[in-house]
Amino acid sequence: MCKRKILVGINSKLYQNFREYFDKTFTTVISHKKLKLFKFFKTDSLYLFSYPKKKSQAKLYYENLKKLNIKMIVYLSSASCNNPKAAFYNYGSRKLEDEMNLRKIFKEKLIIIRSGTVVDHNMENSFCGCFTTKIKDLINLFELLESDKVYDKPITIGQRSPLHPDKYFINFIIRNYSFLLNHFFYPPILRPIDFLFKILGVKAYGYSILRINKKDQIL
Repeated sequence: MCKRKILVGINSKLYQNFREYFDKTFTTVISHKKLKLFKFFKTDSLYLFSYPKKKSQAKLYYENLKKLNIKMIVYLSSASCNNPKAAFYNYGSRKLEDEMNLRKIFKEKLIIIRSGTVVDHNMENSFCGCFTTKIKDLINLFELLESDKVYDKPITIGQRSPLHPDKYFINFIIRNYSFLLNHFFYPPILRPIDFLFKILGVKAYGYSILRINKKDQIL
């Protein structure tokens, strides 16, 4: 039987941004809402990019996943989860919760990838100061995962993008804001600054600039 790579996340922003790459990589792309109706085989590998936003729907989502008898499941999480402060953000806490729940269900069949903001060569300069992951590196990693190796710890892929080469004032603000964010006990208290950065077009804010320890950067 042919091995299939199935992606759950047809409506995700990540898939929509890079569908030309993912359509070449995956056999089939579906929505998490179609999970229950889709016919899986034991040789299938399942990649999760999206999940129900409402917790009431998440329970049914996990119930549907529990019924699957497949070869491997890959969950795309966030590199910010390597920093304990990520749990203070709704996004980070949800990612950590999903990691824990999926590990309970699939155990050694689960592979967790902690990615930064996914970019291509045209986008790299737009995310200066953020932890980013190149789309081609992510695709290459997906190919490597098709071996029988067991990954009992999350794989973190990416690097911190350099700051703007000629925007000294912006760089000064990002450096100091990053210092505050990583040293405040409760970083979401700085959310008003995040919104200001967003208005100004600066994307290095919030959990995207939480410090990622070098020892956690596996790839």
